[in-house]
Amino acid sequence: MTVDDACPLDGGDDGAAMGGAAPVDLQKLRRVFLLATLLPAAIVLADQVAIASGWHRQSTPWALYTLYVVQVAVLAGSVGRFIDSWFLRWVVLVWVLVLIDLRLACAFMDYANDPLMYAMVSSQLGLLVFVAMLAPGPWPWRLPSALVGGTLLAQLTLGVGSWRGAWPVVLVLQTVVAAVLCLGLLVLGFRLRAIGETNPHAQANLAEHGFHFSIKHILFWMLAAVPVLGLGQGIDLWFYDGFDLIGWLRLAYVAALLSLVPLLVICSVLAGRRIMVLVPVVAWCLASVGGVLAVTVTSDTWQVVPTRWRGGNWQGWVLAELTGIGAGWIAWTLLSACFLAGLLLLFRTAGYRLVRRKRDGSEATE
Repeated sequence: MTVDDACPLDGGDDGAAMGGAAPVDLQKLRRVFLLATLLPAAIVLADQVAIASGWHRQSTPWALYTLYVVQVAVLAGSVGRFIDSWFLRWVVLVWVLVLIDLRLACAFMDYANDPLMYAMVSSQLGLLVFVAMLAPGPWPWRLPSALVGGTLLAQLTLGVGSWRGAWPVVLVLQTVVAAVLCLGLLVLGFRLRAIGETNPHAQANLAEHGFHFSIKHILFWMLAAVPVLGLGQGIDLWFYDGFDLIGWLRLAYVAALLSLVPLLVICSVLAGRRIMVLVPVVAWCLASVGGVLAVTVTSDTWQVVPTRWRGGNWQGWVLAELTGIGAGWIAWTLLSACFLAGLLLLFRTAGYRLVRRKRDGSEATE
């Protein structure tokens, strides 16, 4: 661990800040070059071949799903393992994810009900929520950065008009629930920590999560509000006025079940050493969550008549769309969980774990 590992959102140029010229490590530069050039090229080439071969048009596109899950896990794991600077880690990760998202958005423009693109976006939003709530470093930098990242991600991949579908509603529900769960873990004392870190400066940065604010933080928040307000102008909130109490309770039921997905993934990936033992158990639990949604969220149980939205009953249209997902709930839960787990490998391979601070100030890995 190096000192700059103290804050996942900062580059940590400590050597230059102290006036001394940091020595150039050619091996590290070579790793960054390979991960920023060859790895993205290989990922883009593999995606292009798979999509050009029509994998997404097949009745069972599990090969395409597996390809994306593997490449996301390899990307995040390699970046966390072979790059030391958090600034460079985020640059490479975001750069490659943008390439993947753009290719998916173009390929799945006519496949609005396919869960692959929405599961990918959901996992990235979940990563931003996790970083905003539980990552080390000052929260006045993390919160607006995650908010801007989520806004740009939504505009880049889904735009505005496609947010009226069923899958975007599921995406929003899962993201909101993930934020609530991460906030709950934060209140309970959980925090992302670098295991084995002994540097005093790094430990001070890790512990910095108070409510300290400065002028530069306020200016950064004002700048971050620009893209958020831009997205808000394109969302017609009056659509939600048609929801009655029953409709909100049904959405709350879906959100409650979806809350198990990010919780299980975060606790298993960033837990102790026996992660492989948890994989089959967590996979079975996630598939069970999707199965429960597939069985309970149906037109018979909800007594919803399939319909299309025509500027009127938006609640009936959304609920009808949700009841029509069927077995797609299983694919959604497994895909979003796999993508989020792959992205969280960025922290695990970098030596971070989710630990809980005891009352006496000490920490114990959970």
